[in-house]
Amino acid sequence: MYCRNCGRELTGTPDYCPHCGVKVYENVTETRGGKSKTASILLAVFLAFWTWLYTYRKDAWKFWVGLAIAIVTAILTAVTLGMFLRFSWIFGLGVWIWAIADTASKKYEWYRSYS
Repeated sequence: MYCRNCGRELTGTPDYCPHCGVKVYENVTETRGGKSKTASILLAVFLAFWTWLYTYRKDAWKFWVGLAIAIVTAILTAVTLGMFLRFSWIFGLGVWIWAIADTASKKYEWYRSYS
């Protein structure tokens, strides 16, 4: 069973999440909505860090880090008149791999219990 708020795994049958303090309900399937792991992975493959907008409430900091890296890379490329361009792909590739690995490594239950 996973917490609907923070997504962490819960052991036993607690009344409150020991990580974030939100009340835990017996039936996890009662959550409305939820997200699709497949959609999240496809977003990561095609849009890199923009996938974290799909699960923004839980992954907001990841989105902002990815956006900051993209902006800094663009600025450095512009300031160095393209000389930084030969190295900039490394940062983009790193964020892209991070996004794919992060979305693929989360369990289906984390997406199903997303509310």
